[in-house]
Amino acid sequence: MFKVNDTAPLQKAATVAEKNYTLQANDLIALLVFTKKGERIIDPDGKLVQQGLTTNTQAGSGTSTGKPLNEFVLSQAGDVVLPLVGLQKLQGLTIREAELYLLKEYEKFYNDVLVTLTCKNHRVIVLGATGGKVLPLPNENINLAEVLALAGSGIVEGNAHNIRLLRGQQIFVADFSTVEGYLQTNYIVQPGDIVYLEPVKRPFLQAMQDYGSIANILLGVVSIVILIQNSN
Repeated sequence: MFKVNDTAPLQKAATVAEKNYTLQANDLIALLVFTKKGERIIDPDGKLVQQGLTTNTQAGSGTSTGKPLNEFVLSQAGDVVLPLVGLQKLQGLTIREAELYLLKEYEKFYNDVLVTLTCKNHRVIVLGATGGKVLPLPNENINLAEVLALAGSGIVEGNAHNIRLLRGQQIFVADFSTVEGYLQTNYIVQPGDIVYLEPVKRPFLQAMQDYGSIANILLGVVSIVILIQNSN
């Protein structure tokens, strides 16, 4: 799986955090707004949020039953209807840029505003020796070792020298078989990355699995033939 030829570019990814993630269409965001620098939330009774959710539903922004009241989905156009401030274009902004932008919007109504914004649909896919898992990313500084640990380890079950990280059209290779390799290739993952841990090849066990079913079929045929002969 995910084999490449000798001429394919296997790159080294930066081990420092990449630029902050920019919000995209269909992203799920969680918004918290406080006044007096966090002493009081702007909507303690939830009325403005409820009003915003009703508007979101009418505008087709993707709210759904059972979703927390402070969560909103960016539309295909990259905008979202928020309580009090209405329709806002957030696509293309980093989380920090969106927070500062919304802070100015809410400052039109309140003093000493504090805004926190979180993207709730950051995730990474882990395949290979660990099985198949989709893991949420709680923040932007999760490294490859942490992802493998969250996936249920698997390094002992896979080739530690051949861990592949796919990011769009890029392919990175990590080597955890030595301390030096780990220090050099413990990359910071990004939302949407695919991590593949190549399983350890065990030729004998694989052969037993491949030919075991054939042997069972032949044994069954032989048993039937013997039963027919004995009945005659």
